[in-house]
Amino acid sequence: MRDIVLSYMNKMHMVDPGDVVLVGCSGGADSVCLLLILQELQKELDYALCAIHVHHGLRGEAADADEEFCKELCSRLGIDLITTRVDVNRLRESLKVGVEEGARIARHAILNEEAKRLRERTGRPVKIALAHHEDDQAETVLFHMARGTDIRGMRGILPVSDGKIRPLLCVGKQDILDEMRRRGQSWCEDASNGDTAYARNRLRQNVLPELCEVNAKAIRHIGILAEEMAETEDYLQQQTKEAYAAVCLRETENRTELDAARLNELPRVLGRRVLYEAFGRVAPVKDLTCGHVEDMLWLTGKEGTKYLDLPHEVKGMLSYGTFCLEKNREETSPVREVSDEAGEMPAVFFLKDLEKAPASVHTEGGTVRLWVEKARVPKEEEFKKNFTKYLNCDMIKDSVAVRTMEAGDRIRVREDGSHQSLRQFFINTKVARQAREKTVLVAAGNEILLVVGMRQAAGTFITEHTQKMLVVEYVADATREEK
Repeated sequence: MRDIVLSYMNKMHMVDPGDVVLVGCSGGADSVCLLLILQELQKELDYALCAIHVHHGLRGEAADADEEFCKELCSRLGIDLITTRVDVNRLRESLKVGVEEGARIARHAILNEEAKRLRERTGRPVKIALAHHEDDQAETVLFHMARGTDIRGMRGILPVSDGKIRPLLCVGKQDILDEMRRRGQSWCEDASNGDTAYARNRLRQNVLPELCEVNAKAIRHIGILAEEMAETEDYLQQQTKEAYAAVCLRETENRTELDAARLNELPRVLGRRVLYEAFGRVAPVKDLTCGHVEDMLWLTGKEGTKYLDLPHEVKGMLSYGTFCLEKNREETSPVREVSDEAGEMPAVFFLKDLEKAPASVHTEGGTVRLWVEKARVPKEEEFKKNFTKYLNCDMIKDSVAVRTMEAGDRIRVREDGSHQSLRQFFINTKVARQAREKTVLVAAGNEILLVVGMRQAAGTFITEHTQKMLVVEYVADATREEK
C-alpha cells in the first residue's frame, strides 16, 4: 500500500519538500493507517509530520478512550500530537444543524485554525491530511446524486482542496483493514458509524454492498468517474466564468442581478452553472439542489414579476428582464422600500447605505431603484433595458431623496452653473400642471438631480475622474406600459 499511496501523492502533487503535514487522527483504522504510511514516506518526500485529535464531546468515555489511544500511538511513533476539545451539541444548536454536520464544521474549523498557527510558528506551508478513501468517495458521490447534483457534486471528494490532502483516496476500506492487520496495528471503533439513522451510514451498509454484488469493482469505477468529472469541471469552470461576466448586470455583497434574456440564450448546461455561480456570490451553495437551479432557470424564461424562495434565506426575483438573487434583505441590508399609496413618498437614503444594497421606491406608475457602485462605463444594454441614469456621487453631499415637487426646488440646466426653478423648467418643457405634482424627482435638498423620465441635471454626469456613481433605474408598471 505504501507504494500505491506514494504514487498517488506524486500524481496529485499533494506535498512539496519542506511542507508541514498535519494529520487528522481520530483513532479509527483509516486515520491510523494514514498516519503510519505518512510517517514512512516522510523522509522520501521531505516534509515535517505532526497529528491532531479532536474530541467532539459526544460519546462520553468512548471518546475519552479514543483520545488516550491517539496519545499513546503518537508517543510510541515519536509524532507530536495536538489534542483539542469542542462542544458539538452547543455548536449545532446555535447553527441549527444535525450532529454529523455540526461535528464536521467544528472539526474543520479547528483543523484550519491549527494549520494557521503552525504556519505562523514554522514559517512553512502546512497541508492538512485527511483519511478519506475510495469507499468514502463512492458514498459521497451517491449521496450527492440522491440529493440532486451536477458535475461538481459528481466529483465527490477532491484529492487536493483548500490546503487539505487525501492520500488514501486511491485505496478502499478493505485495503486499509488488510494493511492494518498485516502490520498488527490496533485501532478504535466508533459505534456511531453503525447507526443507520444517518443517511451516509445507510449508503455505506446497504447500498454499496449491493453495488459490489453487481460488480466487484463498483467502488473503484465510481472513483474513476469522480476523477473524470473533476477534469470536466476544470474545463467548464473557465466557460462559466466567461458566461457569468456576459450576463451579470451588477452585484453587491448580498445581491446579484443577471440579464434574464441573455441567460436564456446560453446553452442550458452553462445557464445552470451561471445560476450556481450567481447564488454562490450571495450565499453558500451547499444546500442548493438541481431542483432549485431548474426552478430558477424556469423563472428566468417568464415575464413580469415573479418570486422564488431558495436556501439560506435567499430570494429569487424576476422583474422586467432582470433576474435577481438577494439574501435576507429584510434583516441584513439597510434597504428601505417605500410605498406612496397616499400619493406622498418622501424617501431619504444615505449614499453609504446605497453602497451596501439597493433601495426601491414604489410610485404611482412604476418603481424607482437606486444604488451606489464604483464608477464605470455602463454597458450598452443597460442604457437600452429601462430608463437608467448614472449620477456623479462627487456632486452629492451625503444623501438623496426620492420625492415629488416642493417649494424652492431648482435644477441646474447648464454646465456653467445656470439654474432654473423647477416650476419654470416644467413650464418650458410643457408639463401639464396636474402631471407636475406626480412627477418623481431625485433630489439633494432643493437641488434636483434628476427628473425621472425627463431630465438629468447638468453637472451630475459621470466623468473620467468620477470615483462612485449613483445609479437610478425606473421600471414602469406593466399596466402603464400597456396603455
